[in-house]
Amino acid sequence: MATSFDNTYVLDFDKAIDLIKTYFKTHFTPFILVKEYDLPTGYWGITYSTENDTISINCGRGYLEYQITLSGQTFDLVKFDSQMERIKVASKNNILFLLDTVKRVLTNKNLA
Repeated sequence: MATSFDNTYVLDFDKAIDLIKTYFKTHFTPFILVKEYDLPTGYWGITYSTENDTISINCGRGYLEYQITLSGQTFDLVKFDSQMERIKVASKNNILFLLDTVKRVLTNKNLA
């Protein structure tokens, strides 16, 4: 799991999307890509979904944003891992930390 945060270097759209898609293909096989966009204004995003859960990752001019919905309820990743507060921009390390944290949440959810 990525543990060093990088809030200075932002991945471009292609690299960020490739990183996310590869991670989903490897770790989140039940999830299906339902939305992907890249706007000329510097905003991009990608959303994956299952029947009950949705993971959206977005970037607005470099700043990384996300929304996790599990069984219809928005899930606050900061309450699960307070280090999520350290993520500011869409760097490789930050995206990997976000995805690793979501993976831990889903693993715990499936064990409950």
